[in-house]
Amino acid sequence: MMHRVFSSTLALLAASVSLLGKAAEAKLVFAHYLVGGIDGNTDHAQQDIEQAVEAGFDAFALNIGRPTEDWLRSAVNQLFNYADTRDDFKLFFSFDFYQTNDINTHAELYKQYAGRSSYLRYGDANLPVVSSYSGGGIGIDAWKNFKTANNVYLIPNPESDGTYYSEPQTFFQNWGDAIDGVFSWETNWPDAVKTAADAAGKSYVMGLSSLQYKHCCGDSWYRSGETTLLERMNQILQVSPEFVEVITWNDAGESHYVGPSWPETVTEEILQYGDTDAIPHNGWQPLISSFIKAFKDGASDTSSLAPTNGASFAGAFWYRGVLKSCINNGADGTPRGSGGARDTVVYAVILPAGSQGFQIRVSSGDQVLATQSVAPGLSYNSIEGLKIGGQLLELLDSSGNVVAKASSKVDVSDQPTNGFCNFNYYVAEVDPLIHSYSHLADFPRAADALHTLKKVASLVKPLMRARGWKVGQLTEFYPNQQNLLGLNVDRGQRICLRLRYPGDRNQFLPIGQVADTMLHELAHNVHGPHDAKFHALWNQLRDEHLSLTLKGYTGEGFLSEGHRLGGGSIPMHEARRLARVAAEKRQTLSSGSGQRLGGATPRPGQDIRNVIGDAVERRNRTLQGCANDNQTQDEIVEIANTATRNGFRTQADEDAANDAAIAQVLWEIAQEEELAENRAPYMPPNTASDANRDPYKPSMNSHLSHLVKMCAMATGVRIEASTDLVKSYRQDL
Repeated sequence: MMHRVFSSTLALLAASVSLLGKAAEAKLVFAHYLVGGIDGNTDHAQQDIEQAVEAGFDAFALNIGRPTEDWLRSAVNQLFNYADTRDDFKLFFSFDFYQTNDINTHAELYKQYAGRSSYLRYGDANLPVVSSYSGGGIGIDAWKNFKTANNVYLIPNPESDGTYYSEPQTFFQNWGDAIDGVFSWETNWPDAVKTAADAAGKSYVMGLSSLQYKHCCGDSWYRSGETTLLERMNQILQVSPEFVEVITWNDAGESHYVGPSWPETVTEEILQYGDTDAIPHNGWQPLISSFIKAFKDGASDTSSLAPTNGASFAGAFWYRGVLKSCINNGADGTPRGSGGARDTVVYAVILPAGSQGFQIRVSSGDQVLATQSVAPGLSYNSIEGLKIGGQLLELLDSSGNVVAKASSKVDVSDQPTNGFCNFNYYVAEVDPLIHSYSHLADFPRAADALHTLKKVASLVKPLMRARGWKVGQLTEFYPNQQNLLGLNVDRGQRICLRLRYPGDRNQFLPIGQVADTMLHELAHNVHGPHDAKFHALWNQLRDEHLSLTLKGYTGEGFLSEGHRLGGGSIPMHEARRLARVAAEKRQTLSSGSGQRLGGATPRPGQDIRNVIGDAVERRNRTLQGCANDNQTQDEIVEIANTATRNGFRTQADEDAANDAAIAQVLWEIAQEEELAENRAPYMPPNTASDANRDPYKPSMNSHLSHLVKMCAMATGVRIEASTDLVKSYRQDL
């Protein structure tokens, strides 16, 4: 049966406990971060913090295992140096007593960082926070002395004290003066500890994690967790503690990471089963982001979860790369606990309020395992029947159309690799067309800049999807060269766009001009130089973009208010009627979400000569403002890096309804019209006789013909009646 709310005795606790003696402060969510030997020549520390901020985390709990080692001290310094430059993310120490069982050694390193601006503080007295992994065995007096000497807000993990789970009330009676709260690493059943902590007026840090799998260091064990992450989310919302700690950000050794684990920080043995590039878990981050927002908003269960950043859904699925039977096929040893493993595909999807008629279809090895209805909030299930081969998750709308999907990166097998069966999970998410955004956070109107980038992206996503194009990062830049408008780095790894007028950082360029620059730079994904092939492709993109715009497409997934399309076919006359209604409602442009983003069409009675002249000028401005000609790849990268310094990166929204719903309908209409006019997918380059001519001249002629055609589409003027205009403007040029 499909799960939406996980029943638990924990639900009864929230109504009965009284949070005695606690400050009414904002709820916080941490990620447990294993500090490894981060290479100081990389920006890995910065990337970790940026990703965590994007996902909604407030701080890293830095697991300090070897506080005297130079590699650890270097990594800690890198993390604090970058965190100190931000005001939206904190760090604090979590002493690892399994690795160094001496609180004085830990205290020495702590004192060096407690005064840093990015060190987390909490409570009425605004004290620096300290936690731990284990530590119950060092004794109450050792903790009390540390707390008194350093004046900290202390929330350790004292599970190794024998009374912690067996007699929690006795535990808090004994430890009351030594601590401000506790952190439970155990994420399955510490109900009694939470109740006792509340009764004692102590803080409780509730862990959120998935599976555990380890195959190194002479040990191999597996702790099943197909839906643990999702069930635990509901438990946490029911109990509503002050703090949540995700276990972990980067522990590749135990396989419960949700972020990257850099190769220089782990051993080759761990990389065989915990390589976060080959076996990523970052697909969990959108789910966790939705949970974090619900937790901070005071939601009581996961039915209140909603996609973040305006996305129309969030979703992922995960599976083991081997069947359970793998252990019988020559594997070198059997992981302890593997008997509890199940051959399942797990999915989780989050839909916004009001969503109706959606279904999830799960396929394994080319066989459909299940098609199940999903509702607003979090829906999930663990589907039995994992098969050898590829895996597929599809989100269907009420018409049965596929509006989003995710596929496996690695096929399932029943055979061991390198002598063992890897029980780690592969997590697959819906792959966004634009992976991330970066805007100039130090400039005025930074929020408007990020909004503009996302609007421009939404305008061009239908064209990108049709061609299978992707962009690694869409970036705002503000280069010193005043005429520079755009830049494509390494065929779409990064596209830089100027959003603001040179000399006035407060004023933004017209959205239509920025969108045209974006189309220009996308054409560089295929063709580097500004030759005839490039211009033919750019023409085609502009034509398709205009066609969508004239039909009412604003990049937001709607034709008109209350008429959201599910991707199915609609009558042509109805699509055009809705488009006209939408266009009329956008006659008065505004900066709100209903603004028309494609640039205004010619007004009735406007001189088409002026329209064409303006279009030619705009096109030339965009062409001259592209830095991809006459620059080496190194020079392009340097220009991009210089002009985007201090950019703030934002995780891209998942492909939203503008791609999956209305865009599908409008795209079908545009394609029908293309076929009706017998136009090829690409405008062909000039004939062989033109080969020796300056590439700009023949393409400029085709530009004028193209512009006349575009204006004709917008005004109803017959193209044949405008040929004289082309000739006259060619002479002017």
